[in-house]
Formats: sequence, C-alpha cells, structure tokens
Amino acid sequence: MRGICQRYVCDLQAVDDVLHDAFIVIFTSFDKLRNEEKAEAWMAGIVRNVALKYSKRMMAVKTVPEDEVNEEALSTVAEPESTELRATLEELMQMVDRLPEGYGKVFRLSVFEGLSHKEIAEVLGIEPHSSSSQLARAKSTPTTPISEKSKHERPLTLQLLFNREISSHWSLTTGLSLTRMKSYFEINNENTSNTRAFINRTQRINYLGIPLKANFRILDTNHFNFYTSGGILLDIPVSARLTTRHVYSHSYNSQDITTGIHAPCQLSFGVGLGIQYEILPHINVFLEPSLNYYLPNRQGIETYRTEHPFDISIPAGVKISW
Repeated sequence: MRGICQRYVCDLQAVDDVLHDAFIVIFTSFDKLRNEEKAEAWMAGIVRNVALKYSKRMMAVKTVPEDEVNEEALSTVAEPESTELRATLEELMQMVDRLPEGYGKVFRLSVFEGLSHKEIAEVLGIEPHSSSSQLARAKSTPTTPISEKSKHERPLTLQLLFNREISSHWSLTTGLSLTRMKSYFEINNENTSNTRAFINRTQRINYLGIPLKANFRILDTNHFNFYTSGGILLDIPVSARLTTRHVYSHSYNSQDITTGIHAPCQLSFGVGLGIQYEILPHINVFLEPSLNYYLPNRQGIETYRTEHPFDISIPAGVKISW
C-alpha cells in the first residue's frame, strides 16, 4: 500500500500521512467488502483514491514567491539523508508530475499499476478511448524521458479436434483449444544520472478456445488426403494475471505484486492448406499451415496478437474423424 502512495505522492514525508488516512477509511469500511478474496485489490483502490485526492488538493496550494524566500535561512537547514533509491524514485515521479493532470493520472494507473483502459475509465470517470489517447499523449510529451519496451512470446496452443464427415469432399472440424500467452513490459526513466528506475511487468493470459472450421478435400489417396480449410476461433480467457516488480538501481525494492486483469475474448478468422495421414481407422495425423487474422480488442490489453494481428501458424497433431 505504501508503494501505491509513493506513485502519486512525491513528498516522502506526506506518504505516511496519506497512508494513515487511507487505512482509517479501510478500517471503517470493512462492511462494504463483499468478496474477501479481493481484499487486496479493494484496499489498493481505497489507497489510490485517497492519494489521488491528496495530490489534487496539493496542486491547488499556492507556492511562496521567490522574493519572499530567505536564502540564508535555507542554507542553514540540514539536507535530509537521501539514498540512491529515493533520489531515483523522486526523479521518476517528478517527470510524471510535469505532465498535465489528466495525463499524469492515466499514466500512473496504466504504467505503474498495470490497469486496463476500461479499469482506468471506471476509476477516473472517463471513456476508455479517452484513457488510451491521454496515455499516448503522455508518453510522447517531451518532459517525460520515460520509455516502455514490450516483448511478446509466441503463443503456445494445444488442441483436441473432432472431424465430422458430411460428404465425400466436405467435413466440419470442432473441438477445444488451450492457449498460453505471455508478455513482458519494462518501463524506465532514461535520465542522464547514474541511477535508473525500472518497472518490470509480466503478463500471463490463458485462453480456452472453441474452433469451428469447414474443410474441402482436394485429393484423396489410400492413406493421404489434401484439403483446404476455413473458419473461426473464439478464445475465452480463463485466467489473466499481471505481476509487477519495481527495480531501482538494479536492486529489488519490493516483492512481486500480482493482480488480476480483465482480458477480453478473442475472435479470429483463418484459412489453411492441410495434409493428413490415416494411421488407424478414424484417427489421422495432420499438418495444416494456416493464415489467421485476430480482431483487435478495445480494452488496451497488449498481447502478441495485438502486435501481430495477421499470423502464420503451422498446427500439427492428431485428428479423430467419424
């Protein structure tokens, strides 16, 4: 919870006060907690809201004019003890603070906490498309030398398929598929100091899919047959998790924080050209190079499929026919 406060409150002395106020709200609101399994996310939401209100309130506070500052008195004040870790965190937060207020809030929620644009829209009371546009503008603002790198592993899919013969040339294929998708994100401040702050995120999404394809047999021999196929695949998310780790000066400052994310369903269309060999009656092994197109989702979840909407795959396996 302290880490969440530090993402919105730059004054480290004020963090404890904000955290104290947030826990008062938490302790007096337990009757509103409907699902104990989501207690951590519920608490994080309260802390975030209290920190946001504090940050907004402080932005309205007037600063002291420079001509009223006693430089001699300031020079006698002992500098607080600082560590490399705090300096790096403060530098990073100051960069974000130079953004317009709306951009900064969206940037913190998206980059620091890994919320989707739909979740950000619910927190801030805006439209999802407004969240995505503000995030894009925040990242392109010259006052924030912050970069984000992403790497998406190629999805791994396992399928169990059943093939139903309709005629001598046509058949239908359906079944179940299980797809594992994994992505890595690294956000860092590219300042000129010797210290750098990183936020590493690992996203894991598992899909249960239902394929439906029509096949046309081109050539049929004793055991081999060649065919073309076309159809759709509906992937339904069964689990989606985001693990966040904060790294400062190449040392880990906190434990991994894992939260659930709302991954959208994925619809795709595909065509292929296949060959299959009958090893036993009604049991065939097949190889089917395919071209697939994955419809874009509107929830801001980045995956291999959002980066590569057109994808060539080479499914291979066992097909049961009857």
